[in-house]
Amino acid sequence: MYSSNNNNNYNIMFTNTKMMRLISILLISFLLNIVKSQVYDQRVLALKGLCYLDLNQNSLHDPGEPGFDGVKITLNNVTDNKGNPYPERFSGPNGVFIYDGLTQRTVYIFRFSNPDGYYFEDYNKTLSCPPGIPCIRSTTPEDGLSADLVIENTYAYNIPLLKKDGVLANQSILSVKITVDLGVVPTQPPTQPPTQPPTQPPTRPPTQPPTQPPTQPPTQPPTQPPTQPPTQPPTQPPTQPPTRPPTPPPTQPPTPPPKTGVAIAGSLFTDADGNGKMDNKEVWSYGVTLGLYNINDKSRALDVNGNVVPNSITGPDGRYSFENVADGEYCLMIVGPGYVNPGCVGDLVIKKSNMPPSQPGDGVSSPNVLKTGSYAVFPSGNFGGSGVIYSDQDFNNYFSPSDTPISGIIVNVYLPVYGDLLTSVVTDANGRFSFTGLPVGFPLRVEFVIPTDYVSTGGSLVKFITAGQSTDFNIGLALKSLTDPNAGPMNPMSFVTTTFVKGQYNGRNKDHPVVVEISKEATGKGYQDKSANNYMKTLATHKDVGSVHGVAYDPFTGARFVSSYHKSNSDFGPAGSCAVYKIREGVINVWANLNEILGFGVCGGYNHYFDFRETTTAGPVVGKVSLGQMTYNNKNLYVTNLAKNEILRIPTDDTPTSSNIKRYQVPNPGCSTESDWHIFPVTIHQDQLYTGGVCSGEKGSRLSTYILKYSPDTDSFSPVLFFTLNYPRGCRFLDTFANCISSIWRPWSNTENPQPMLSTIIFDDEGHLVMTFKDRSGDISTQAVVSSPEILMACLGSDGLFYLESNGKCGGYVGSGVNQKSLSGVSYGPGGGNFFNTRVANLYDYASAFGASRAGPDMLVATGFSFYSPFEGSLRWYNASNGQIIKGFSIYSSSDSADFGNQNGLGDITGVYGKSIPQYRSGRIWIDNNGNGIQDAGEPGMANIPVYLVSNGSQTPMGTDLSDVNGVFSFETQLKRNYYCTIRSEDLPQGYTISPKNVFPARPRINCDGVKYNSIYISSFSTSEYGGYYFSGCNFGFIPPK
Repeated sequence: MYSSNNNNNYNIMFTNTKMMRLISILLISFLLNIVKSQVYDQRVLALKGLCYLDLNQNSLHDPGEPGFDGVKITLNNVTDNKGNPYPERFSGPNGVFIYDGLTQRTVYIFRFSNPDGYYFEDYNKTLSCPPGIPCIRSTTPEDGLSADLVIENTYAYNIPLLKKDGVLANQSILSVKITVDLGVVPTQPPTQPPTQPPTQPPTRPPTQPPTQPPTQPPTQPPTQPPTQPPTQPPTQPPTQPPTRPPTPPPTQPPTPPPKTGVAIAGSLFTDADGNGKMDNKEVWSYGVTLGLYNINDKSRALDVNGNVVPNSITGPDGRYSFENVADGEYCLMIVGPGYVNPGCVGDLVIKKSNMPPSQPGDGVSSPNVLKTGSYAVFPSGNFGGSGVIYSDQDFNNYFSPSDTPISGIIVNVYLPVYGDLLTSVVTDANGRFSFTGLPVGFPLRVEFVIPTDYVSTGGSLVKFITAGQSTDFNIGLALKSLTDPNAGPMNPMSFVTTTFVKGQYNGRNKDHPVVVEISKEATGKGYQDKSANNYMKTLATHKDVGSVHGVAYDPFTGARFVSSYHKSNSDFGPAGSCAVYKIREGVINVWANLNEILGFGVCGGYNHYFDFRETTTAGPVVGKVSLGQMTYNNKNLYVTNLAKNEILRIPTDDTPTSSNIKRYQVPNPGCSTESDWHIFPVTIHQDQLYTGGVCSGEKGSRLSTYILKYSPDTDSFSPVLFFTLNYPRGCRFLDTFANCISSIWRPWSNTENPQPMLSTIIFDDEGHLVMTFKDRSGDISTQAVVSSPEILMACLGSDGLFYLESNGKCGGYVGSGVNQKSLSGVSYGPGGGNFFNTRVANLYDYASAFGASRAGPDMLVATGFSFYSPFEGSLRWYNASNGQIIKGFSIYSSSDSADFGNQNGLGDITGVYGKSIPQYRSGRIWIDNNGNGIQDAGEPGMANIPVYLVSNGSQTPMGTDLSDVNGVFSFETQLKRNYYCTIRSEDLPQGYTISPKNVFPARPRINCDGVKYNSIYISSFSTSEYGGYYFSGCNFGFIPPK
């Protein structure tokens, strides 16, 4: 107990309870009471405190110990004296925090959260103040506060922090619960005696008692005569007792038992937009019937006398109250129509010994009261949502006729405020679910509870919708066991590649193999060894498809696709220059003749002469007509049209038409002359479309390479890698005088000079970009040219761009050709080395690659020449981590005059693999407006934030994605590995801080998973052994500045 300078006496009582949560959660309960009188104090308060760094660790704030800024402080669901909610805030630069507008007899719960590297010290939580310093004072104009009084300088509100490396933000939590009651204002004695008679009846009974004792003597006679007229109409109360005895008073009804319990009082407002705040156009909820229920079994609450607590109906000010409530834990339930009924909400704990006394202004008659503050209620409507849950047979996240519905899936719908469950529905026999009863524009969170043996094929299991806008959505599921971890493009069983054959497609070489399939076990000379030949089978001949380079495989139908390619002295197939052929179960057909579908000449036309004119007429248009690389992804083929620098996306589950083929124009990214820009490759990585090409230098542009990524949001391509092609290169071969026949890249021309043509881009297991370059001269000349192809690697940087290998090193990986020397003894390659081994000892510095594909975990396979002997068409398997050759297999030898020897004799290559779905990790970045660490409905996503995927143990990103308009991003991952999702601080809006981590462990898909580490935000996760989409481990909530 102490006295303040304003002559009020204050009794102060406090208790504290310690709980452990994460590192620690401290709960302090303070109770302030004063002596009761007749008139209760209604002054408004402000609370002023300090967060500081306790340098000497004595739990006291000593001179010189600095205030600590940036401590996050939140307040429970209460409002200030004007009805405004308290926003989240942080201690200021000097560590000070102030809360203005506190009202008396209201429960406030303050929550302090530690920053990185600090935690809250245990200290003496007393409300006493340093000697000679008051704890309560009147406000002054300099305070700038609306309050009448300020509570300050108490030890309890001096919050000490200690430094400790490794402590993460929001691990140390301090909660402070306080109820303030400044008691009564003493009444003053009257300064003048009363001029009116006393308001109480006389001490002696009158001769005839009135039916009610008068509060004032009458100034006029009664309008009706009394039953016994008085002997004289009194003008003053009688001074003598009447002579007759009084009539016995009438019998009174029994007095009800006094209220000895606790009242619960609060107010409701109609939250039309579901944001949890009472906005200007929103009103108090009038006429809403509320019931009080036990929170555990949802039975009606009883008062201290064992009677059911009556319902309460809100008044015009939204106010409700329940009287005489016994100790217990309760919740509120809306009774009646007109509002969304979320069930029982709130957690109202009644313990009379901790409850402040009620006052006349509280509007209750119970001796103690719990003030709950303001609650939001939501108007009902006719909108909601619906959808279908189905078994996705082809893993394409699309409800097709072959898919079957799944019944019995639980769908939970949550309100935007308090996170309360609105409704729970179950899919019917048709897999359908639906819910309604909401106003248009109302935000909701929908969660799908799926069996543990199922996984999503793409649809998020947590959806954020707006009633009346997103009214129908479907979710595809697959049994985990069917995703087959041993299948998919990372585990090919065999490979399809193409060989080029000389002459007309229906000429003397018409039966020569053109499309072949090679076993993953292949080794040796398939053209010679009988045992090796068993590894290879022919799928199509020259007469079937002609000259083809692009190859793709559809694992759901087993179809192989090949596409036309323009090469001197090798004829197009029967469908011409712009055809895609389909090979399935031995049947070969023209699947798409794009010249017919999109218009004659769309791919450029050319007729071979196969005579002395071939080089001069066919050579100049190599790389400028027909089709380039082709790839398959999710029921679509992607192929480049070299004549128009465009990518064509063709659906595989429908007949190709001009209306269902999408065309992506790839504009010149920077070549000084427009006509020098030539694309060729196409691939899909992390569900993103990539292409690339070269500035050919024909018209004077600098000989260089661009790799481009497509953005669907802007419908445009942007560079992710650029490099010039002027680095030193080795020898094609040594002539008979041991002279180096140079392979230095030259501008495109109709000669036998080495000319770069970017032919393939793929990504390895670690997300490294692998590029192959055909030597264009090998497709021009009709002579026996030794081409000089190339295979290079680029690695992703923290800025989302790729960087070319240098001296055989890339992103921390060391390749096979560090400080390598050419056949002539000089250094060559970008930076003086090559990551991949492209050499044939003592013969060629370059023997691969024309094309490449993933070949299994940490492996690539590439097409080239001369693995065992000169002038072979050969495959090489590479270790993707060090660029070393693992093994080889040769398909042909030029002893057969139909083949092209070392002259670009093979095309691209692709894997053949079992039906599967890769594993994806999908995350979300959202604005956590209330700072609770939960993805609440109505909290928007953060768009255009770069996110990086990093493999555990690596410092180099292996993937990057940009969050979409809903804040969603995703990464393809490998099975049973550990990863990090990271976000750079500089990529976030200024002042945003990370949300509390993992506050709801039972529902990981709605938590924040990230923490701050130095200048990045990071989350870690481990991948499953099954494919499919997973939605936990990479979610980031950020709290905006206040």
